[in-house]
Amino acid sequence: MPVIDLTGKRFGRLTVLHLHEVSRSRGARWQCRCDCGNTALVYRKELRNGDTQSCGCLHKEQLQERNTIHGLCGTPEHNVWLNMITRCTQPSAQNFEFYGGRGIKVCARWRDDFRSFLADMGPRPSPNHWIDRIDSDGDYSPENCRWSTRTEQFRNRRSNRLIEYANETKTMVEWAEAFGLNPMTLQWRLDHGWSVHDALTIPVQAKKVSCS
Repeated sequence: MPVIDLTGKRFGRLTVLHLHEVSRSRGARWQCRCDCGNTALVYRKELRNGDTQSCGCLHKEQLQERNTIHGLCGTPEHNVWLNMITRCTQPSAQNFEFYGGRGIKVCARWRDDFRSFLADMGPRPSPNHWIDRIDSDGDYSPENCRWSTRTEQFRNRRSNRLIEYANETKTMVEWAEAFGLNPMTLQWRLDHGWSVHDALTIPVQAKKVSCS
């Protein structure tokens, strides 16, 4: 398969200088010059997908920005911002499976700059307000986020989606209550491919209690 010439093209901070090598397993690898003056060897796929946009200096600057003392570190807004990024990017984070694990991302404008996040969201209205995604399956971005209370968030939860069963339509929470199930159990079953009938009617196995 012929190699598409990328010489002279720009990808982020990188300008492609020339072809370095072609690997059977990973394809073409290109010598690039970064705007900071350093050079880097980058595979075509990483350039085209935007996975690599600099020699590494951009990542360092982003980390520095996140750790910069700008007078707002430790504020509620800054903590919300850090927690948002962590649960979307760190597999070891608590609740990662419900965010980054299912494809929820933080938009580039917010991921790289707390000031932009604060400018778009504004101050947190009260200690009872938290960041909420309007479309709970969408990403964290200015057009999809707002400050809301826990009660308002509950109404927007995926577990409140409508389900049709036996010619009736109810929310997931209502069906769970009707069948004596934990709403999270019902949500887990449906998310893992169970039919609505099975998810509602198959009893939850009781934990065995050992007697001494």
